[in-house]
Amino acid sequence: MTIASRTDLKNYALRELGYPVISIDLETTQMEDRIDEALQMWREYHFDAIERSYISRQVTIDEITVTNLAGTFQYNEWITSSVTGTSFQFYDIHGAIIRSRAITNGTLLAGEVLTGSVSNATAEVVSVALGDISNRYVTLPDYVHSVTRLINWSQVTSKVSMFDLRYQWRLNDVFALTDVNLTYYTQMQQHLSLLDQTLVAQPSLRFNRHMNKVYIDGDMNYLNPGDYIVLEVYAIIDPDVYTKVYSDRVLKKLVVAYFKRQWGANLSKFDGITLPGGIKLRGAEIYQEALLEISQVEEELRSSFEVPSGFITG
Repeated sequence: MTIASRTDLKNYALRELGYPVISIDLETTQMEDRIDEALQMWREYHFDAIERSYISRQVTIDEITVTNLAGTFQYNEWITSSVTGTSFQFYDIHGAIIRSRAITNGTLLAGEVLTGSVSNATAEVVSVALGDISNRYVTLPDYVHSVTRLINWSQVTSKVSMFDLRYQWRLNDVFALTDVNLTYYTQMQQHLSLLDQTLVAQPSLRFNRHMNKVYIDGDMNYLNPGDYIVLEVYAIIDPDVYTKVYSDRVLKKLVVAYFKRQWGANLSKFDGITLPGGIKLRGAEIYQEALLEISQVEEELRSSFEVPSGFITG
């Protein structure tokens, strides 16, 4: 029978435990919790649970809602607040919202008066929404398991110009590629890569999936609105999209064992009671059997299907 949904997986586990020949004393929410627990364990350690992917995020900048606007602010002029002395460079304005790449110092407060250093235009702060550059972090979706690296911004936001080292090398030495031997080309590419890694500092990343934020420890001030940050990540596969997940052999074993443990825990409250017909409940034995099965399945999962942590950490 094809297993392509949570309901199919739940019914499969119940049949494995003896249903409908015998009654399995589990409540619906208990079964849903155990499926979630099995999926969490499977995602933690099974190499088929995640895939390498790329996430692009358009850079956002600070948006300062103002009122009582007087005068016209000029592009790139410095604007200073009246109370905290916070300063930032003006980028543009849309209606009552002033946009800035980043607030360089201090914190803007509601009610402060902003004054342009060149235009002498003024405005009163109503509220502030910080962008990616000021926050120095980017919020990621829940399905991101880990972040490995930040793709070079220059590769994403700009084209290779005639003054680029790679352009000049290709222009002058392209005829060398007509040779059968590509040793020279390979060595040159490795050398250029070494120069790039040595001379161009790469921002370090800090990511915790319980926070869903990746902090970028590097200079972000040269980014402009509309530029993209591209991150290489390992993303968790959504079983509701890729339904073959529910028929994974190890996942099925986990769900059956977790159901059995819950069933044994429920029956253990009445352990030793003799029912009509001489049937005796043995919830404690079922519970202990389930613990042993869970230990064996989890050991198989970690020893046979776990990806070394070094492969998915930056």
